[in-house]
Amino acid sequence: MKTKKSFTFNKLYLFAFLIPAVIMLVIFAIREIYPFGDRSFLHIDMYHQYFPFLVEFYHKLKNGESLFYSWNTGIGSNFLALYVYYLASPTNWLAIFCPEGHLMEFITYMVVIKTGLCGTTFAVYLKKHFHTDTWAILFFSTFYALSGYMAAYSWNVMWLDCIVLAPIIILALEKLVEQGDGRLYCMMLALSILSNYYLSIMICIFLVLYFIVLLAGRNPHNQDISRPLAVPIPARLQNYYVKAIIRFGVYSLLAGGIAAILLLPEVAALKFTEFSDINFPKTVKSYFSVIDMLARHCFNVTVETGLDHWPNIYCGVAAFLLLPLYIMQKKIPIREKAPKLILLAFILISYSTNVLNFIWHGLNYPDSLPARQSFLYIFLLLAMCFEAFLHIREHSGNEIFPWCTGFYPVM
Repeated sequence: MKTKKSFTFNKLYLFAFLIPAVIMLVIFAIREIYPFGDRSFLHIDMYHQYFPFLVEFYHKLKNGESLFYSWNTGIGSNFLALYVYYLASPTNWLAIFCPEGHLMEFITYMVVIKTGLCGTTFAVYLKKHFHTDTWAILFFSTFYALSGYMAAYSWNVMWLDCIVLAPIIILALEKLVEQGDGRLYCMMLALSILSNYYLSIMICIFLVLYFIVLLAGRNPHNQDISRPLAVPIPARLQNYYVKAIIRFGVYSLLAGGIAAILLLPEVAALKFTEFSDINFPKTVKSYFSVIDMLARHCFNVTVETGLDHWPNIYCGVAAFLLLPLYIMQKKIPIREKAPKLILLAFILISYSTNVLNFIWHGLNYPDSLPARQSFLYIFLLLAMCFEAFLHIREHSGNEIFPWCTGFYPVM
């Protein structure tokens, strides 16, 4: 019986990988991308940066050349700094097994594989967090893997590792808060930082905020503080929160220490670039209204990759239907619901506020490709929507119908 159950779980994860990966292949076939035609998936930075850098990395691996310096960029350049930012994904080392003439196909189909892995890791999070193996997980894992963010930035292959790892890191953070075990959290966060430190900055900011959400949502009576001990309950409560904060800080710093082997050379290299000059905004400005931004959840909105600040946050129309049900669901405690809604609203406001936008992007404004932290907003929104879905049978038709049709009752 136990073996059969385990097999069911494995099939769930397998389909969570296959569905988005196969959909990507269908898109390739429609767009006549090799091997379904003579077109290439490479465009924008993937064409004139990532692929040439991968070729240079490939030659260094094949010929046993140094990874510290390259003579093939201008009159020579620091290749280690380039590697840390563009090529640090562990999957790039698999290129050594690929014939040189097929490196373009290698980098293209790594996008397909990582898209599938995004679906798998989000399925793992939903299954482990909510303790369910319902096949409805496949819908939400597909929403995450094929969101508007992925539609806009899937070609940015160096970011995809962090999007894959984010659900596992957040799941590990929950384990740290609930059980005090931070080993998985430390290892996964370190791997994320090593894979791409830039997107990991945004993950770290989110982790701090989500850690506060977790502490705020914890029921103190679930801890060992309600038993008749000599220490008063307020003191034991304070002790619990202090220990949680210390564990979070120690394991986070340890993850950064593990990644320091690549971070320190990169920091030293960045001192000689314009990114070392931090010009914090002196005034607070708004790019657009939050109401206008909500329209980015509509399915017919085009992706934004230019200099405008519109976020790519589409993740299925179901978000419009299920988020109100999440808010109305009485079985979800207010102390758990309210902090998540506040965090969701904060990230939404961040898109239109210059100061918050500056902080989210590592104390720099993005040069095109706006709202690069949007995958974290999508993660949180879909997790909340999935929880609402699990309780959907508890709502009456009179509650659900208005949200599905757009006819909202006037209170």
